[in-house]
Amino acid sequence: MKEAKTRCAEFAHIEVDDFVRFVEYCYRGDYACPPCTKDPVKEVPAPCPPPSDPAPELAPPTPEPAPEPEPVPEAGPATEPDEPEVLPEVRLDGWGFGTSKVKKSPLKKKKSAASGESRSKVKLSLLFTGRKYIENYSPKSRILESFKTPVNHFSDENFVPIFLAHARLYSFAALYMVEPLKTLVLSKLHDTLKNFKLFHSRVPDIIVLAQYVYTDEYIPENDEIRKLVIAYIGYQIDTIKDSGEFRDLLVEGGQFVDDFWILARKYII
Repeated sequence: MKEAKTRCAEFAHIEVDDFVRFVEYCYRGDYACPPCTKDPVKEVPAPCPPPSDPAPELAPPTPEPAPEPEPVPEAGPATEPDEPEVLPEVRLDGWGFGTSKVKKSPLKKKKSAASGESRSKVKLSLLFTGRKYIENYSPKSRILESFKTPVNHFSDENFVPIFLAHARLYSFAALYMVEPLKTLVLSKLHDTLKNFKLFHSRVPDIIVLAQYVYTDEYIPENDEIRKLVIAYIGYQIDTIKDSGEFRDLLVEGGQFVDDFWILARKYII
């Protein structure tokens, strides 16, 4: 083969970052997603303060007359405070008769002994199960943390880089028929969409994902990733339907409109 002679293999259908994720999958069985980006902050000019009239000059307040001192009451004979009456503690035994001595029940002794034994078991359990040998800063923990699906919290977090990273890697796996990688991408994209908070300003992120999976030449019709995206759009149709980007996608026509119409006729209309 040409690659054996030139000692070089050229992959013209994949970007460098996506190929790095493919190599990471080959060696680790998973791949890390790129971080989301932040939308630029729109500067809003501060409103001008309304003109204020100068405060009118006020006359100085007139001083009020000082109050007369109250008469001091005459001191009477000192009285000692009443001591509270202490009542003897009376307990009733099991037959209703009063008794001043309370004997501890042998059941309480057994209960306290049992509680002490349970506390010892809890301490022994924590002594064994509470051990941790791989800390969060270890190399393996950092690798596993990078494999987690990202979650958005604010409306200015752009998830287009994350969605397209999954879609491009799926296209590469479809081209070279790497079925386990296709399954992994579907699982990670599914988890990302489930945890994605669809703000109104983030609907275009979903439209970009739909445009890619329906225009990529290596993703065939009735493919699983197309079914996944169509199912998500149907699930979030109340938020997506008023988007201008969604209407533009419908105007473009093509296979997306056909798949969406089948979904809408079956579940929405």
